[in-house]
This record gives sequence, structure tokens and C-alpha cells, in this order.
Amino acid sequence: MKTAIIGSANFRDWDAFKNSLIGLNISQIIINGDRGAARFAKRYAKINRLPLMHITHHKNLGQLEKSQNHLEIIDACECIVVFCNGSSSELSPIIQLARQMGKKISLVIV
Repeated sequence: MKTAIIGSANFRDWDAFKNSLIGLNISQIIINGDRGAARFAKRYAKINRLPLMHITHHKNLGQLEKSQNHLEIIDACECIVVFCNGSSSELSPIIQLARQMGKKISLVIV
């Protein structure tokens, strides 16, 4: 299953990360960052020899560009795993969009 992995850039618990993916039949990992959950996703893909799609996320995007970036991520996946620490305001619109598009969502509180 093509799986998007998004979440807190401050997430630093490798064991919690990999344990959250147990039981998912991941065929490809989709990310849009380089820190936190995205960094672990790269590591997980390399260890498990999974293809990695990196959708570029630029830091100074306007609201329209952010929405387009979120749409591109959700459109590319079948399932999304969200690592949430409760402080990121960008995760809520992504989760809502994934729900609207009928994607499977796994929310992991970190």
C-alpha cells in the first residue's frame, strides 16, 4: 500500500515510529520533509528496501501552495500515517483532506 508519512518535525522516537508501522502492508513511502517523521520514513524505506517518493515542500509557501502540496501528497497515497504531537497546525487540514478523499488514516500521538 502506498503510504504517506507526515508529522512533527521534532519527533525523535525511532522505536515508536517503526512500531507504528507494524501490520501495514507498505509498498511505497511518500514524504514531504527532511526532519522528524520524514527522516525516520527515509530510514525505514532504506532498511526495508521500499521505494521512496519525496514530494517537495518549500518553507515559504502561501496558503494556496500549501493546500496544493497537501493535495499532491494525499492524492499519491492509499494510506496516511500521521505522527501528531498536538502542536502542529498544519496536520489538521491534511487529515481533513485525507478523510474527504476516503484515505485510510492512522493517527499516532507522540
